[in-house]
Amino acid sequence: MDTKQGKQPQKISVKISRRIVESLDNKLEANCLRRDAYLNRVLQIETANLDLEVSMPNSQAARDYVAKGVAQMKSKPVSLALDPDLVARVNEVCERKRIVRDAFFNRLFLLLAASPAQIDDWLFGGEKHWLRDVWERYKGQSNFQDDFYPLWRSIDPFWAIHEGMEVQAKLCHQLEDWVPPGSEKPIRVERIGNMVRPVPGVYTVNLEPFFSNPGLNCHMTDWEVATTDAHKVYTREQEELSQLMKDI
Repeated sequence: MDTKQGKQPQKISVKISRRIVESLDNKLEANCLRRDAYLNRVLQIETANLDLEVSMPNSQAARDYVAKGVAQMKSKPVSLALDPDLVARVNEVCERKRIVRDAFFNRLFLLLAASPAQIDDWLFGGEKHWLRDVWERYKGQSNFQDDFYPLWRSIDPFWAIHEGMEVQAKLCHQLEDWVPPGSEKPIRVERIGNMVRPVPGVYTVNLEPFFSNPGLNCHMTDWEVATTDAHKVYTREQEELSQLMKDI
């Protein structure tokens, strides 16, 4: 187990979709990887990315909505042995950002197990141009040297996806620096009309349209939560805009 010297791994239990965990276990076995040791390395990086991308905490309504989705999954309890400092960090980020911890682990497991075509569909709208964008941005840099030397490959499976989504967000979305109420520090957000949300990223893209279940989401705006008044207002505005475009 890849933990700090002298510290025993801490066991935690998470509820993961049965299909997702079985798919990931098969993939890890095919690559001769030990699941917990591998996740311990991945989570060291992805917990920081989760905190960065989910720049705005979920509302309590959004958290409850996601938690209900997780509860409705056909899941199985999975025991993980992780570095105790890492567990504390994951718990702290999830509590501060009102992220359902099991949703984070389901999202992580899902993307690790996903095929390239699924990644393209879920995160990039079915387009593959992000591959070219990342290649053009990083060709000749140190990120690619791992491919040439045995046992030097870093364990950072999502780095290219994060970079691709960053490039796409700058090109395709209306981004701005926004100061949350009660704060003096601006954060980078996407603006949609009068509303703002975190910049589209690995942990902020809404996957509910693909799965009919919000339990794979780490962040949802209130207008995406079917039980809120904000969702009703947003839906009505979208319907009015759609009708206006038809009339034109």
